[in-house]
Amino acid sequence: MPRAYGLQKLPILLLLLVLLLINFFSKKTSVGMSRPIVFFSIFAAINSLALFVGVLHGNPDQAIIDGLRIGVIFPIIFALLWTSLADFNYGKYINGIVELSAICTLVIISLAILQEIGVGYFFPETFMEENVLRVGLHEGYLQVTSHNVGSLFFIAGYLLYHAVANQQKKINILSVAALYCALLAAMLSGRRALQLAIFLMPLFLFFTAKIFAEKKSVTGRIVKLWLIVVLGVAMFLVYLFFNGHLNFDDFVDRFVLVFEDDGGARTSQAASLFSAFLSNPFFGSGIGGTTDVIRSDDAPWVYELTYLQLLFNFGIVGMALFAVLFFSQIWRIGCNARYSHMNYSIEVKSMFSGVIFLMFGSATNPYLGSFDFMLMLGIIPFAANIGCGRRQLQVKGMA
Repeated sequence: MPRAYGLQKLPILLLLLVLLLINFFSKKTSVGMSRPIVFFSIFAAINSLALFVGVLHGNPDQAIIDGLRIGVIFPIIFALLWTSLADFNYGKYINGIVELSAICTLVIISLAILQEIGVGYFFPETFMEENVLRVGLHEGYLQVTSHNVGSLFFIAGYLLYHAVANQQKKINILSVAALYCALLAAMLSGRRALQLAIFLMPLFLFFTAKIFAEKKSVTGRIVKLWLIVVLGVAMFLVYLFFNGHLNFDDFVDRFVLVFEDDGGARTSQAASLFSAFLSNPFFGSGIGGTTDVIRSDDAPWVYELTYLQLLFNFGIVGMALFAVLFFSQIWRIGCNARYSHMNYSIEVKSMFSGVIFLMFGSATNPYLGSFDFMLMLGIIPFAANIGCGRRQLQVKGMA
């Protein structure tokens, strides 16, 4: 579970890092994964520049320490973790893991809702606190807050692309069930960004298919899947409406109000962040900068609008460096697929799609400020790495 049980996972992570370091310095094969190392090194360097700017501006010490941990130390760990996958056949595991995650996420959300309305007691308070699992019963809609909900961006993106890119004629019942669970969990969660991402899925799936130079048949499957999903969601909403569980006007207002001036906290953050950015447009405020709008008293330098905060903290220079870093890797993937004729596995393509969905969701949620979600970004340089070998890219179930 992303971000949950951090203290319990820390010893496992440290042991894994020790084993990775031993493997890294004792074998030459892992060094072939150069792009993840270069990618995260540059990523850390850009963050170091923003940390320096933050120190010059006198930003809070705790913010600088958090920035050092998230922006410099984490990327070093990510480089080691992704490098280790050069010699590991994870392809035969990843699909089952994602499918199981989708099913478990729906179960957790469903049980949390039942517990909230008084139908049984399933989770102790310690579990609820650790996962930030809360259910809000509002007029016309539900809203579930949980670390698991954030994972649905990646899970849904992965499963949706896997469904359209799978060339096997035989239907995998587990894959279909997992996709259904992911979509139903997204609806029950009440998270607007997640629901919007699923509605806009043709854009993300077309983009992924274009990058990997997929056949035209995949494009047709994307359109068919989108129509099936939209029809299914419409039928689900109609069912809720006629059974008195959904107020249509309130449901529509939730999405419309986001774009109005009084749309809530995110609207205020957007105006404040952009206004503060104009004060230091080139190098930004540095990591730890704050505005007149405070989202959290414990961490007033953290905002929900990830990309506007990056613009505010890193300025035009930092954002340009990030853009070049990411798009150069994506361009490389496209070159590998089109001109080097690398036969990327369906797992790699689906993981890439999941990351695209996650990056969309991060626009209005601070997901990329956590270890677990930032780790997922590594699929981009991993797939772009020309040294990961034609052998691995062509073998089914490997990457």
